[in-house]
Amino acid sequence: QGPRAQLRCNAKNPAFVVPIPRNGNPDQSLTLVLWETRPNGTREVMVGHAKPVWDSETHSQRPDIPRQRLIALQFTQANEQPPAAAGMTRYEAHPLAPLAPGEYALLTQGRIYDFGVDP
Repeated sequence: QGPRAQLRCNAKNPAFVVPIPRNGNPDQSLTLVLWETRPNGTREVMVGHAKPVWDSETHSQRPDIPRQRLIALQFTQANEQPPAAAGMTRYEAHPLAPLAPGEYALLTQGRIYDFGVDP
């Protein structure tokens, strides 16, 4: 609720460590988006219709995000200490460019994690 996420940071180059199914593609399992504040003081949550995404593990719905809202990420396999849950591999994701101040959301496996980057 509200125009700003409760979780705030000053980091312009954050790293996100997320578990992805071993046979999954991190590019299709993790999305970083820029949210905008609406005139009524809320943050935009849905920016498009949901479309099915098929992989060998699950069938899920991913929002159709406009390209100008997508933040490009680079993925590397993360250290497995402690080991990831069975059937999962940890990946570290970094934005390709520093994040500008604003409101962001990390979308992964049906979950939304919002945060803000302050100047």
